[in-house]
Amino acid sequence: MAPRHTPDADSGDTAPASDQPAHVQESAHAQEADRPRTAYERRGGPVQQRAIRIIGPIASVMAIAMFVSYIPQIMNNLDGHKTNPLQPFVTMINCTLWTIYGLWRPKRDWPIAVANMPGILFGALAAVTGL
Repeated sequence: MAPRHTPDADSGDTAPASDQPAHVQESAHAQEADRPRTAYERRGGPVQQRAIRIIGPIASVMAIAMFVSYIPQIMNNLDGHKTNPLQPFVTMINCTLWTIYGLWRPKRDWPIAVANMPGILFGALAAVTGL
């Protein structure tokens, strides 16, 4: 005799019906819901993983480009056209904190640390030359 099939609540597909009473099946579903999710499940699966692999390096390059864009401001400051040093000073503090965060994590987060290191240098240079 072939096993009975009932619709699966999650996928709309069919799955073999259990010979266990309903309260035992509900308990099993509750245990499944209570179990810790894997790191892969927490990150959203293959589509989100692919997006992270693409967006991460682009964001890192853009962060570095943002900090390198302080070079014209530094040059103007050195030429005597001083600018307000507050924003580059805050950038330097922010990048210092993010770099520390990336390096002090149990599993070092190198992309965060490396992307923020230029911000420490260029933020400090722009702030000091703006004084």
